[in-house]
Amino acid sequence: MLLGARLSPLVQLDVGGALRPMLFTHRRLLLIEELTGINTLERVDLGELSARSIAIFITCAIGDENIGSRDVGRHINIRTIRQYRDALADAWKASMPEPRPARKKNEAPSKISFSWLKAWAEARADLDLGDEEWLDMTPRQVDALYRVRSRQRRRENILIGKLGAAIVNWSGRAKAPVTPEAFLGMDLSDEDQEAMDGPLTGEMIMAALAGFPKSK
Repeated sequence: MLLGARLSPLVQLDVGGALRPMLFTHRRLLLIEELTGINTLERVDLGELSARSIAIFITCAIGDENIGSRDVGRHINIRTIRQYRDALADAWKASMPEPRPARKKNEAPSKISFSWLKAWAEARADLDLGDEEWLDMTPRQVDALYRVRSRQRRRENILIGKLGAAIVNWSGRAKAPVTPEAFLGMDLSDEDQEAMDGPLTGEMIMAALAGFPKSK
C-alpha cells in the first residue's frame, strides 16, 4: 500500500461489487494527462468531465493494472454517474493540498507559471525527493513537506535576524537600536513574533547556521 493511502482520508468506490480505494499520486496524475489531455496541474472542473473521462480518472486513482477504464465505464450510467462523480471528487480532495489562506485585498495574485518540470525540480532541489519517491506521493503530501520547510526557513531567518541585530547593536555603530525585522528587511507575522520571544542561545544560532553550505 502506498504511504499516501495511509496518510490521506480513505476514499473507496464500489466497482463491480468490490470496494476499491482511490488516490491521486503524481504518477497517476501524469497518466491521466497522457490519456485525456487534461492539464491536472490546473483547476479541473470535475463536474464537467465526460463519462469516459470519469472512468479514466477513477481507473488511474484505483491504480490496479487488472482494472481498465472500460471495466469502470461499464458501471457508469444515468443512475450511477452521480455516485461515481462524488467519489471522484472525494478522492481528488483527499489527494490535493489543503486550501491556502485567502489573499489580502490589495495582494496581487501570483503570476508564476507552474509545470510538471517545475514541480519535479522544486521537489528535488528543495525537499531532496527522489524521482520514484516523488511520483508515488500525492500533491497533498508534498505540500505538507513544503509547509514544514517554509516554517523552518522563516525560523532560521528570524534567528539570523536576532543574531545580526545583536551584533550591530553591540558594536555601537547604529544611531538607534536595530530590530531583527529591520535587519532582515521583512515584516514578521504574529507566528514569527512568537518565535522572536525568549533569549538567543548558542544552540539556536548553530541550528540556524546549519542550513547554510559550508565554505571550502
